[in-house]
Amino acid sequence: MIRECNVVINNDEVTVFVYNGIEVQIPSIHQQEATKIFVDEKDGVYTVVDNVKTTLPELSTPKAKTYTKKIEKKTTKKDSSRKEDMISNDIESDQSET
Repeated sequence: MIRECNVVINNDEVTVFVYNGIEVQIPSIHQQEATKIFVDEKDGVYTVVDNVKTTLPELSTPKAKTYTKKIEKKTTKKDSSRKEDMISNDIESDQSET
């Protein structure tokens, strides 16, 4: 939550401000005349911000398209004759073993 805070100490080394009744010390903000600053606190982390904090919309990346191509494997005469030869060789080898 963003709050307007009073600056207690602001020198070259550190800046101390009061956030919700707690004095918080951060590194110097390098603004010599700062008496009030806007601070955003989230999970115990303090960040000096402008008085209006703008949030950028989340950018979505387009999903990659996946292309699938259906390929049918065609059997040629050579392939089918080789398979037949292999089958006949297996049958012959089985018969010769017995």
